[in-house]
Amino acid sequence: MAAITKKFTTGPDVAFTDCPVGLFLHNGILCLKTEYYTQTIDGRYHADAYICNTGEYWTGGVSSDDRAGTIVTPLEQSTNTIKR
Repeated sequence: MAAITKKFTTGPDVAFTDCPVGLFLHNGILCLKTEYYTQTIDGRYHADAYICNTGEYWTGGVSSDDRAGTIVTPLEQSTNTIKR
């Protein structure tokens, strides 16, 4: 079995709405922003994001209206290492 190691660099802190699709950190928790959006009752759309460790829907600890402005840290993959 091969061991795969991924290394990431952190991008600048951004509002969740400006975070690209992919991994990000929020308060030290690894999360994943998807390319999918959920429509709310009032007809607006919010990007879907999940906590990697638990699979729970990420809310940022705020209301859906405030979540777009929540500050997060995007992660950018810098290297892959595969050891056999």
